[in-house]
Amino acid sequence: MIGAGGLGSPVALFLGTAGVGTITLVDHDTVDLTNLQRQIAHTMARVGEPKVGSAAQAIAAINPEVRVVTLQERADAARLDALVAAADVVIDCCDNFATRQAVNWPA
Repeated sequence: MIGAGGLGSPVALFLGTAGVGTITLVDHDTVDLTNLQRQIAHTMARVGEPKVGSAAQAIAAINPEVRVVTLQERADAARLDALVAAADVVIDCCDNFATRQAVNWPA
């Protein structure tokens, strides 16, 4: 899953609830107070922490049997190619056009 913000937060929680075996979360950003009203996987206690770690904690609270791999990075096109190739399903939850293009049209 690319992005753990406004769209990625609920998606991560739903995947965890569904019992998806392994979820890889990729996001470079940190939890910000101004985003909490729409980024439901995060809490005030986790402001300033990486979004991927915060989302992993929220998933674990729902279903501790789900394995969550966190990658706090801004993945470039080559990195995204490798991540997409290794995944069974890719969910694009990013808010960045260049990243969206790289995910949808790998080199």
